[in-house]
Amino acid sequence: MGDRTLCANDPIATLVICENRVFLAVGETVDLQSDGKPVELLSADFLAEPSVNVRFQVLNLCAVDSMDDDWEWNKTRGGTYSTLGRLVEPLDPTVLVREAGKPTFVFKSNDLRALALALYDKLSKADIVQVPKVKRTDHHACFVCEKDTRETTDTLNERFCPACPTSFELDWNNGPRVLEHMATHMLFDRSIDRATEPCGFCLRPQPMCVFFTRKGKGKDSGLQVDLKKSHGCERCVPFQYKSASTCSTHSPCSNVPIVCPRCPSGSPAVWKYNFLAHLQRAHPTANVDDYKSLYSISGSETAGLRTLWDSRYVARRASRTSGPAPLKISEEHRALLVVPYVALYFMHHRAELTIIQKGRCGWHSTSI
Repeated sequence: MGDRTLCANDPIATLVICENRVFLAVGETVDLQSDGKPVELLSADFLAEPSVNVRFQVLNLCAVDSMDDDWEWNKTRGGTYSTLGRLVEPLDPTVLVREAGKPTFVFKSNDLRALALALYDKLSKADIVQVPKVKRTDHHACFVCEKDTRETTDTLNERFCPACPTSFELDWNNGPRVLEHMATHMLFDRSIDRATEPCGFCLRPQPMCVFFTRKGKGKDSGLQVDLKKSHGCERCVPFQYKSASTCSTHSPCSNVPIVCPRCPSGSPAVWKYNFLAHLQRAHPTANVDDYKSLYSISGSETAGLRTLWDSRYVARRASRTSGPAPLKISEEHRALLVVPYVALYFMHHRAELTIIQKGRCGWHSTSI
C-alpha cells in the first residue's frame, strides 16, 4: 500500500455531485498540485495532505454483459474537474484489449461499491463544498452515495443551514454570506440563546468551536482567523477578515472573531455579536460601556440584517425552462435502510436508478 503512487494519466476514483446527490466517478488524472505548485508524481499516502489537489477528467463507463466484469470504459471522456487529494483513490483496474491497440478498463460492481462507501465515509462537512458539481449526461455511469438519515446526518445535507426549520441552502464557498445568514439567527431567532455565545458559523454554544486570530503576513496586513490553530467547528470556511468585519449596504454584517482585551494573551477570540455576553460571563466586574466600540451594532447594520431575516424564505422566480425529471430514490427502500447504502446510477439516453441494498443475505438490487 505504501508503494502506490499517482501521476498524470493514472486512473482514479473520486466523488462528484450531480443534481444534489454525491456520486462515485471514475476518472483519469490530468495533473497534480502540492502547495499550489505542479508536481509530476505523488505517493498515494501523501494525497491526504490538505495542500494536495488533483485535476482529473471523467471516464465514461457503460454496463457490460459479462460474468467477470460489470462496467467498462467506453473510451469516451467527460468534463475536467479539480478536487481535493484526500478525496481521490488511485485505481489499478484490469486492462482489456478487445481491439489491437485499443485497450480499455473494466470494473466490478462490488469494487466500485466499496470505493463509493470508503470515499463517502471520509467526506467531512467541510469537504462537501470542494466536491465538483457535474451535469447529467448520457453514457455516464457512477454510484450515488447516501446514509440512513435516521442514524446519521447525510453529509450532503450539511449544505443547509442547521437552524432554519425550512431547508435553506447556503453557499459554503462564500464565507461572508454564511456569516451574514448565521448573524440573522443570532440577532432575531428566538430559539438561539445569545448567552451561550453561539458560533458564527454553526451556532453551536461556546466552547465547542474555538477560534484564534493572528496578524497576516506583510507589513500592512491586519488580523485574520488562524485556521490552523482554530478548532472544533466543522462548518468553518475561509473568508477575508477585513471585508467581513466591515458593514456595507450589500453585506450588512460585521460579526467576526475579535480579541478580548481583558482575557489573558493567547486566549481564544470572541465573536463580535457575542462580546457583550462574553463580558458579562467572563468579566462580570467589567464596565461594559467601556467596550461599546467592540460590540455595538449600528442601526443600519441591524436594519440590513433584519431585511435579510424577513426575506430568507422568499422564493425566487421559477425558470420557465423545463429540465429533466429529477432523480428519485424509492422512499420505501429508504425507510427500510438501517445501514449505509449506495445506489447504482446509470444513464444511457435515459435515467435509470437501481437500489443496491445490503440485507441479511448480502447485496441485492431493485430497479425503479
